Amino acid sequence: MSPGHIYHFFQNKEEIIAAIVEERVAHSLELIARLKSEDKVFDAAIENVDEVVTERTDPAYAGLWLEVLAEAARNPRVARLVQTADEKTRQYVTQLEKIARKSRSIESETKLDAITEVAMSMIDGLSNRVISNPDLDREEVIRVVRIGLQAILSA
Repeated sequence: MSPGHIYHFFQNKEEIIAAIVEERVAHSLELIARLKSEDKVFDAAIENVDEVVTERTDPAYAGLWLEVLAEAARNPRVARLVQTADEKTRQYVTQLEKIARKSRSIESETKLDAITEVAMSMIDGLSNRVISNPDLDREEVIRVVRIGLQAILSA
């Protein structure tokens, strides 16, 4: 498809970005719903991290998402789209973490919002890393992310 042809489907660049953001949120919420339905939510969240790491370390995914964030840095309307989507995703991730921690009887004074921010930062930061280091060892990264998420969820 030629670059101009896409405007047969979208009015402007903001609509294109909105569709990208909506797709990302829908995909994330579907994964979270799947994890929440597991018998052992904590274990499922740790075991299924490979799906998220593989997605975030796909150079095409990473490049596109970094373009969305760059546009959000320049355009307040796009920033609101991204921030609203992030807020929704954070709410679902926090719910998942709460269920996972409860399933393991983990009690802590650490605020769930902080746990969510750190967990999401670790996962989302992988898109930056794959652009800077396209040869990163995904299998080893997955192993270390599992360790990190286990620690973060147990904090």
